[in-house]
Amino acid sequence: MHAGKALRESEERQAFLLKLSDAVRPLAAAADIHGETTRLLRSQLNAGWCYYVDWDLCRKTGLVLRDSVREGLPSLVGSHDVSDAPEFLELLSDGEVHSARDYANYEQLPISIRQNFTALGFRSMMMAPLIKGGRLIATLLVGDTEVRDWSSGEASILVETAERTLAAIERGRAEAALRESREALASDLANAELLRSLSERLVPEDSLQSIYDEALSATISITSADAGTFQLFDPATKTLELIASRNFSKTITDYFDRVDAGSRTACGIALKTGELAFADFPEEVGDVGCRLLVGEGIQSAVAYPLMSRAGAPLGMLNALWHRARHRLSEREVRFLGLLARQAADLIERWRNQTALRESEERFCSMAQAIEDVFYVTVNRAGFVGGPHS
Repeated sequence: MHAGKALRESEERQAFLLKLSDAVRPLAAAADIHGETTRLLRSQLNAGWCYYVDWDLCRKTGLVLRDSVREGLPSLVGSHDVSDAPEFLELLSDGEVHSARDYANYEQLPISIRQNFTALGFRSMMMAPLIKGGRLIATLLVGDTEVRDWSSGEASILVETAERTLAAIERGRAEAALRESREALASDLANAELLRSLSERLVPEDSLQSIYDEALSATISITSADAGTFQLFDPATKTLELIASRNFSKTITDYFDRVDAGSRTACGIALKTGELAFADFPEEVGDVGCRLLVGEGIQSAVAYPLMSRAGAPLGMLNALWHRARHRLSEREVRFLGLLARQAADLIERWRNQTALRESEERFCSMAQAIEDVFYVTVNRAGFVGGPHS
C-alpha cells in the first residue's frame, strides 16, 4: 500500500513538474515566470499563498513581483523590509527547507516576522531558499490560513519548483541579454551606415540648409527622438538661431527662434557649458520655454554642441522625447558625437570654401578693375587697342 502511494505521489509530482516546465518555457520576463509558477504551485498544494521573493542582502529587502493568493486573502506583491530581523535572513541562508506547522509559535523565526504575517492571516508556512555562490538570492514560499503539517512530498515539490523557477528566470535573462546585444549590434551597424551615407551625400558644394536638414534627420534617427531641432550659433549676439526643426508647432518654433545661455532648456545649458546636456522640462517650472515644451507633451531633451576644430561654437543638435527623464545609452552618445563632429566639419568646410570662393571672386574683380584702369590710361595716352580687342 505504501509503495503504491509513493508511486502515485511520484507520478503526480512528475506530471506537475512537466506542466510547470511547459507553462514557463515560452515566458521571458521574471514577473511573468513568478506569476505562472506561483499560480500552479498554490493550486497543486491547495495553499492560501504562494510567492517568490528576490532578496537584496545589501538593503535587507525582499521584492515580490507577482504572487498567487486564495480569494479574499491579501496580496504580498511589493517590497518588504526585513532589516529589523537579520536572523530571518540568516535562517534562510542555510539553504534548507523550513516548514512551520504552527506559524505563530515557530520560534526559529523572529517574533516581528511572525507578528506581521499572522496579522495577514498566516497560520502555517513552508520556505525553500535558493542559494547561488554561497549567497541567498531568492525564496519560494507557500502559506496557509490553518495550522498544517507539510508533507515531505510537498516539500520536495516546493524545492523542485523553486529550482525550476530560478532556471527559467536565468534563461529569460540570458535570452534578453542576447537579444539586447543583437539589437545593439544592429543599431550600431545602422548608425554607422547612416553616418557613412551622410558623408557621401553631403559635400561642401551642397547648400548649408541641406547639411542642417540631413544632420537633424540623422539626430532623430540615432536617438529615437520624438522631435528635434538644429541651431546655428550667432557670434554677434551669442545666441543659437533655429535653422531646422521636426515635429514642433509654430508656437514653439517662434518662441525658440533664438536661445541664449540663460535658458534652462538643454540647448541653453549646453551653450553655457560647451558640453552635452540633458534637461527634464517638468522640473524647470520657472522657465517659460520649458513650460511651453511640456504643454506640447515634451518631457526631456538632450543637446550636443557643434564645435569647430579650434573649439569655437558653431551650433547645436537637439533631440527631444515625450518620455520623462529619458537618457541616451553610451552607444547613442558615441554616435551622436560622431554626427556632431561630422556636421561641424561640413559646416566649417562649407564656410571655408565659400570664403575662398568669395576671395577669388574679389581678386578677379580687382584684377579686372586694374586691367580696365590700365586700358583707359593707355587709351588716353594714344595707344590703339585694349585689353579685350
